[in-house]
Amino acid sequence: MSGLATEGEPVPAAAPARELPSIPEGVDGDRWFTHTPDLASTHPNSTQQARSTVFLDTTTGFLVHRDQILRLDLPDTAAATILLAVFHAVPEGTERIFITAGDPWHRQADQ
Repeated sequence: MSGLATEGEPVPAAAPARELPSIPEGVDGDRWFTHTPDLASTHPNSTQQARSTVFLDTTTGFLVHRDQILRLDLPDTAAATILLAVFHAVPEGTERIFITAGDPWHRQADQ
């Protein structure tokens, strides 16, 4: 279905016009632009936990974790090969793995 009415079909009624919200005129609207004394925003009281993260560049085979750099021998770039190699190389406790492959946005650019 293309969404267009064909001969013999009823044409759907147009949706009623909606009025978009706006700042009201007069005193009610002026309150949006006035200064509020002693108003301050505060930073939320939360801390973000550090996550053990490794980075793998599949083009070069470099696996980076904190101050360590390992070179993985990747015979191909199949997902199973990459994941198996990374699984055997990452330090225990690793929570995140970022896998890059050079400039992936250039792959199949002609298509």
